[in-house]
Amino acid sequence: MMGLNEKEYQYAQDLSQNINENLKEALIYGDAKSEQAQKVCQMHQEWIQLYWPDYTKEAHFSLVQGYVEDPRFKKYYDSIAPGAAEFLLEAMKEFLKGQ
Repeated sequence: MMGLNEKEYQYAQDLSQNINENLKEALIYGDAKSEQAQKVCQMHQEWIQLYWPDYTKEAHFSLVQGYVEDPRFKKYYDSIAPGAAEFLLEAMKEFLKGQ
C-alpha cells in the first residue's frame, strides 16, 4: 500500500468499492460460476496485484480462504451480504481453475 502513488491508491479504493458492490449483486443470484461472480474474481485479482507484485494464484486462493476462516475478514465480507465470504471463495475456486 505504501508503494502506491495517490492516483493508484484512489484507483485501488474505487476498485475495492466496485468489488463489494458487484459481489453483493452476484450473491443475489447465488451462482459462483456466473459471469457476474467471475467478474468479481477478476476485479479482486486486479486489486490484489496492485499490492502484490509477485502474485500467484495459490497465494490469492489462500487469502480468500482466509476471508472465510478469519472471523475479522468474515465479519467484513458478511457485512457486504450474508454469506459473501463463502460465495467469494467458491467463485474464486472456479476463477483460478481457468488461470
